[in-house]
Amino acid sequence: MKSSPISFVFIMTNVITAILALCIIAVPIFMHAFDGTYQLPNVIKEWGGVVVGYYFGSSLTLFVKYFESESKSSKPEPGT
Repeated sequence: MKSSPISFVFIMTNVITAILALCIIAVPIFMHAFDGTYQLPNVIKEWGGVVVGYYFGSSLTLFVKYFESESKSSKPEPGT
């Protein structure tokens, strides 16, 4: 796969989204694991699934659009 500006944006979007999702979910979980008295905030309990769902949903959509555009651009011209 050759590098293009679209693929760079695609990769950076996924990297940034992954880092944000991991921070939002992992920090309270690690705090709970290392400090037994720490209670997970209800906001994290409720939004954890939303963050993970958004991450995988947006990634899947980007993957599909990217690979559809790649397959359309790599088709040979008729009559060649």
